[in-house]
Amino acid sequence: MPLLEAFADAHQTEPRIRLVLLGSGSLRDEVHAFIKERNLSRVVHAAGVISHDRMRDFFRASDLYSSASRSDGTSVSLLEALATGLPVVVSDIPGNREWVVPGTNGWLAPPTDARAFADRFVEAAQQSTADRRRMSSANRALAEDGANWSRNSERLVEAYEALAARGGNARRTAPATGRSSAERGD
Repeated sequence: MPLLEAFADAHQTEPRIRLVLLGSGSLRDEVHAFIKERNLSRVVHAAGVISHDRMRDFFRASDLYSSASRSDGTSVSLLEALATGLPVVVSDIPGNREWVVPGTNGWLAPPTDARAFADRFVEAAQQSTADRRRMSSANRALAEDGANWSRNSERLVEAYEALAARGGNARRTAPATGRSSAERGD
């Protein structure tokens, strides 16, 4: 449980930080046992599964978003955190690298490296107010531009239309056979 280990380590350096865990899963009992064993129940709140509306409230009340996923495409909760203006500390995986520029709008850490996550938590906690505001603005702008379904769906339609306009110049590959349209005689 790298995220919990990271928080426990970071809390030693920055005792004012708190952790709220949202969601549930197969490690629920282990998470609660870890919190109890490390005497973290005063500073870690496991909220469990919450409604989407309540998640926004949690984001608005937070100073930082974190996720230590080992694999993910584009994380919807990451995009929601960015749209809320939260700085982020997330796993250094391809889906997150598309959205996070270390030091500009958040931090990346190897997914199983608790020490790296702890260091990023401390760095985030020690940020100046001006740096937090800068990251917050950058994240809202990034989400508005890059995660805007209306705008991006228009871009996608334009890309499809451009491909369709190329007509016969575009080569198609049939997924079932792996043969191109020219090889099939289409």
